[in-house]
Amino acid sequence: MIERFETDGGIRIYRIETQVLPHLRGFVNLVFGDGFAPILIDTGCGTPASTSEILDGFTEIAANHEPNFHLTDIQTILLTHAHIDHFGGTNFFRHATGASVACHRYDSRVVASYDERAAVGLMRHRTFLRECGAPEERIEPILLSFGFVPGRTRSTTVDRLLSDGDTIGPATVHHFPGHSAGHIAFEIGNYLVGGDLVLAKTLTQIWPERIMPQTGLVRYNESIDKLRALILARQQEGKQLVLLPGHEEAILTPVRRIAKVEAASKRRNERLLEILRRCDEPLTCMEISRRLYLTSHESRTFFAVCDTAARLEYLQLEGELIAANYDHLDSDPAVRYDVRR
Repeated sequence: MIERFETDGGIRIYRIETQVLPHLRGFVNLVFGDGFAPILIDTGCGTPASTSEILDGFTEIAANHEPNFHLTDIQTILLTHAHIDHFGGTNFFRHATGASVACHRYDSRVVASYDERAAVGLMRHRTFLRECGAPEERIEPILLSFGFVPGRTRSTTVDRLLSDGDTIGPATVHHFPGHSAGHIAFEIGNYLVGGDLVLAKTLTQIWPERIMPQTGLVRYNESIDKLRALILARQQEGKQLVLLPGHEEAILTPVRRIAKVEAASKRRNERLLEILRRCDEPLTCMEISRRLYLTSHESRTFFAVCDTAARLEYLQLEGELIAANYDHLDSDPAVRYDVRR
């Protein structure tokens, strides 16, 4: 599916839908305008099926919208962040187009040295799952199903490291850490190509800063505040920003959506606290996660545990929780949480 958007200044943005994870559709964006060569924002997950869908999208754009477009016209690839569903196809498209690659410096090592970062991530995630109370026999299946493992995609040289406020072609870079350390959005005219910062229907995946620095709920909330301030500032200038997220539909009223996201996140935190209040004994992160998210499929377990751990981390910082078994962690690494009574 192709969606076409045009900025007030005549820049055309085409969203190409593709399968990026087994149960998740996503978008890449192809940007055209006067004075710059076509720009590709994100590259899908890198599977043959995803890459084929993107190439089919290019063919449809050339046939119906941009008759002079050829694949090799793309000179720049921009990445919103270094999660596999957004950058996995970068190596293919770099070699197919000869384009340069740019992403935020904090995510650049995952793109440029994927196997190294995946190996380090596996080591950290094993320790993390033990602290969460995962049974030893489930740790490897959970991690393999999650899929941040060496060999899943090919590394690609990053030609330019982006920072908050940079401009590249028609795009202004805004750094919004939380979902990843180097998560960025690209402001192009009255559109913001926003990666996974805010989604139209679901809550963005949050990770604990314990395993992924510059993420966590505190950092994410700060980015949400920054996004709202940006939108309101543009409104003062007479510009209504439309958010084009990496998944789900375009968000025409992003301030309203931000308010709903904040309310839903607050309800989730309150539900977590209520689970602990109603329990007769402290619970591990895994035990809380099973009550908070009714999922038994291994492919979703790591996501659920990480979101729960990020909320536990946040609520501890807020003074709402304690580690009830802090004096027994030498013999049992699984932390058990309780509300502060």
